[in-house]
Amino acid sequence: MEFGVERIHAERSKAVLVGAGATALTTQPPEEACEFTLDDVPFGTAYFDRWSDGSFSPRGDGPTGVTVDGTPVLAMSVSGMLAMKEQFPHLRNGRPRRQKDIADIEILRGLAGSRRLCPMHAPEDRGKRAR
Repeated sequence: MEFGVERIHAERSKAVLVGAGATALTTQPPEEACEFTLDDVPFGTAYFDRWSDGSFSPRGDGPTGVTVDGTPVLAMSVSGMLAMKEQFPHLRNGRPRRQKDIADIEILRGLAGSRRLCPMHAPEDRGKRAR
């Protein structure tokens, strides 16, 4: 599970999670994300505002309300997560997609019910019509 956190709250969220018993790992660049384990369960925080050249879904889908263990929280929408995953390789600090990213994109497209939610699609999508 990955939690999207505004960059200005990075240290505070890390302190809260460590205070609750999570172990912070040093596997990610600290300006981008932090991975944790708690009771052998891996999870992480990613700072959604770390790149100025990213944009999210043109549909305007903002965070969506969900419940985690009885507590209401905001979560990134499916279209927002899809937009982020599709754009990442094209951003200034982006990197090539991993196999996990490719699988995630296909799952998110299925959940969204559409392949054309984001202006920047994977190279294999360019020139194809939306379903």
